[in-house]
Amino acid sequence: MERVTHWRHLLANSLVANAHVKHSSYFQLATVRKDGGPANRTVVFRGFVDETNTLQFTTDGRSNKIEEIHNNPRGEVRFVSFVIYFVEIY
Repeated sequence: MERVTHWRHLLANSLVANAHVKHSSYFQLATVRKDGGPANRTVVFRGFVDETNTLQFTTDGRSNKIEEIHNNPRGEVRFVSFVIYFVEIY
């Protein structure tokens, strides 16, 4: 089982404390385009996968981000006051 990291607790606490702010569950998802350039967009945080560090969000399966994640699973997630660097997107 994956070890839950310190940042997960910080993020979860921040989201609870700011639940009254409508956009507190929005975050920026940066992926890598086919040409190697960055692509950034706003998505809505839908929770964590069980007791893991994996973030959940929904998107249209036809969106560019799906292909970008399949081609290169590296990227970055940035909440308003919280940054999560990751190596792979699942």
